[in-house]
Amino acid sequence: MLVSIAVTPANASIALSATQQFTATGTYSNGSKQNLTSTATWSSSAPAVATISTTGLASAVAPGQTTIEAASGAINGSTTLTVTSGFVLTGSLNPGRYDQTATMLNNGMVLIAGGGGSSGYLTSAELYDPAAGSFTPTGSLNSGRLAHTATLLNNGMVLIAGGYNGSIVLASAELYNPATGTFTYTGSLNTAREMQTATLLNNGMVLIAGGLGSSGYLASAELYNPTTGTFTPTSSLNTAVVNQTATLLNNGTVLIAGGLGFGGYSASAELYNPANESFTPIGNLNAARGGQTATLLNNGMVLMAGGYNGPGASLASAELYNPANETFTSTGNLNAARGGQTATLLNNGMVLMAGGYNGSFLASAELYNPAIGTFTYTGSLNTAREDQTATLLNNGIVLIVGGWNSSAGDLASAELYEPSTLTPPNLQSIAVTPARVIGSPGTIQQFIATGTFSDSTTEQLASVSWTSSDTTLLQISSDSGNHGVGLAIAAGTPTLTATAGNVSGSATFTVTGSFVFTGDLNDARENQTATTLDNGRVLIAGGYGIGAYCEPTAELYNPATATFTVTATMNAQRCQHTATLLNNGMVLIVGGYGSANAGLASAELYNPANGTFTPAGSLNIGRYIHTATLLPNGMVLIAGGVSTSGAIAPAELYNPATGTFSLTGSMNLPRYSHTATLLDNGLVLIAGGDAGSTDYIAGAELYNPATGSFTLTGSLNTARNAHTATLLPNGMVLFAGGYNNGSGYLASTELYSPATGNFTLSGTMAYTRIQHSATLLYNGMVLIVGGHGFQMNVYPAELYNPATGYFILTGSLNDSRYGHTASLQINGMVMVAGGYSDAMNTYLATAEVY
Repeated sequence: MLVSIAVTPANASIALSATQQFTATGTYSNGSKQNLTSTATWSSSAPAVATISTTGLASAVAPGQTTIEAASGAINGSTTLTVTSGFVLTGSLNPGRYDQTATMLNNGMVLIAGGGGSSGYLTSAELYDPAAGSFTPTGSLNSGRLAHTATLLNNGMVLIAGGYNGSIVLASAELYNPATGTFTYTGSLNTAREMQTATLLNNGMVLIAGGLGSSGYLASAELYNPTTGTFTPTSSLNTAVVNQTATLLNNGTVLIAGGLGFGGYSASAELYNPANESFTPIGNLNAARGGQTATLLNNGMVLMAGGYNGPGASLASAELYNPANETFTSTGNLNAARGGQTATLLNNGMVLMAGGYNGSFLASAELYNPAIGTFTYTGSLNTAREDQTATLLNNGIVLIVGGWNSSAGDLASAELYEPSTLTPPNLQSIAVTPARVIGSPGTIQQFIATGTFSDSTTEQLASVSWTSSDTTLLQISSDSGNHGVGLAIAAGTPTLTATAGNVSGSATFTVTGSFVFTGDLNDARENQTATTLDNGRVLIAGGYGIGAYCEPTAELYNPATATFTVTATMNAQRCQHTATLLNNGMVLIVGGYGSANAGLASAELYNPANGTFTPAGSLNIGRYIHTATLLPNGMVLIAGGVSTSGAIAPAELYNPATGTFSLTGSMNLPRYSHTATLLDNGLVLIAGGDAGSTDYIAGAELYNPATGSFTLTGSLNTARNAHTATLLPNGMVLFAGGYNNGSGYLASTELYSPATGNFTLSGTMAYTRIQHSATLLYNGMVLIVGGHGFQMNVYPAELYNPATGYFILTGSLNDSRYGHTASLQINGMVMVAGGYSDAMNTYLATAEVY
């Protein structure tokens, strides 16, 4: 007797005009099975969506869902069939390209950059506008490249790194600024590489790993710091590979898997931990593969699919990585083996696999359903292609761009895939956390979308699209490599929304443009140092305290709790010293004014791991009001300052490897209260200062670490000391304020161009300032805070916009202060601590955040 009928495939999805053959299998009371496809009675609950023949062949009619049923007497079985719009053509690239990058910008446009084409290695870039369905040119890359990476940074800019230009593997990197539509060089990779991975970490830095270099496969990795615009080496992969995948997991670690190495295709996998900058091997993939796709699912697992395991040998297998037990398990196979395909997580939680190559260039596409672990066909591309890009737009549609096939070469065509549904099955609600944020312009905040399903389970949704109610006040990222990061732009209270189909959740971001008090220092102090550690905490050390006494005490500020806690005490009382974060994470404290009323020669190291200070050699010449600059080679340049003989010219180098100081070249002019700025070209710009007896200096010079010598460069238009110098994202240096004996307190500013070696006047501040602070924000603007001048107590702060060269007022300090510190935090806020207040005639223990 017949007891049940099973209809397969279950939960199929097809595109318009496509067909799907269903099979009906009957199960009988004795356990036997029989194919009933040709004898069953077939029906479709929605013939307007899909019809079905008497032999179980369904034909798509219109987008939507229908239930397909097979019946035999009183027994029936059914499944759901989804009809999608499939792929439709949209605008065309100019020119066609392959191996390019595609990045979803915060304004909703998609940046297509570089790649290969019929004219060679491309410098051109284009923007796709979803509203218009067209591509328009934008600024050009400084270097043509393919097989590079493109990463949306938290500040809204795009980092382009490495690649190949037809003759050499590239070390150069560039930043695309959506506001200006231009590319500018940033720091260079330490190792030239192509086909590497680039992963934005939760701390805002970018992990570059592996790839192919001039000498073969690479194990090296490096970190890009958007604040400094530089790459620094981190630990190396355990296996040198190219064409591997890198996936940021919900716990903040990065999964590196597969690839091609010296031993052939690799099954190895490892985890990168940003907390200790280490790679740790984990269990192997079930199949060695390279050129596969890796997609973070809503359930937190990673889908590895397809790829190659030999020359021209593409794979149909797929597997899931489970972060909970660090294992890989097989899941359903692709219907067509493929490598060089794209994989896109849809709003509904399914994964779209499109195109690729398996001996033939593929037009087919498939959907992976995480709920049942199977792939089903879903329409076909209009043009077979591999090495294309795929980008999920804010409207839930997928943009497929460019690529290559043997008959047409590089492709200019683009296509759109519209899923039949945008909502994950049984999703009931979305909660966005944090639900309410208060911050100032430049503040960066990561938001998380958590979905609640009908069975009360929850998932951290990677598949939502993020939007801002007002992008002039707040930008929110929706790129697959950087999603849910809010960047405050201007004062207001915008709403940000996470959407998956017809379910959404929101949060508010109040942008204040003002200063709010945070926790107090344990000791009031002025002219202390403040150093942001690798763990995000800020080390406050020394300074003048109550009674004009130089403090030996130190404390740590924790941005997470907004509190200061006491840490170990320095071995010497110091103020007007320097503090430099070394590449090993320790802090070098050098010189300063001490208890003997003279410049100190001693130095010490602060170890964040155990919270202790230990002696670290001695300067050859004791000094204070000097500068300390971390060089690209890891050494620290100590320049100028005041000694027992007054202003001095000799400079010294601290070598962390030996823990010793050695003399290097001398400056052309003795000076103190000057500035020292590491330029993008590796030289150090020394400018302004005081030579003693109010002999203020306009001259500037450059220190070359390669030769250990100082050479004169252009001169400031106005001699100044106790000013600030800030390296801008465009490589120029902004000099602001200060004092000279002719004009007194200064409001003027100047820009130094490394390309010409000249200083030119820039905008004028609203207030004259000396002993103020200048902080480069993540949005590229410079925040000027505090100081004193002709107005004595300067409460208002100002923002310098490099794009216009002008200053605008932005909020006011609660306590006027000078000789304070200002520290940029990972969340984009600026913590201003201590200093001296003329208004209260006292050293300050208060701190504020902007």
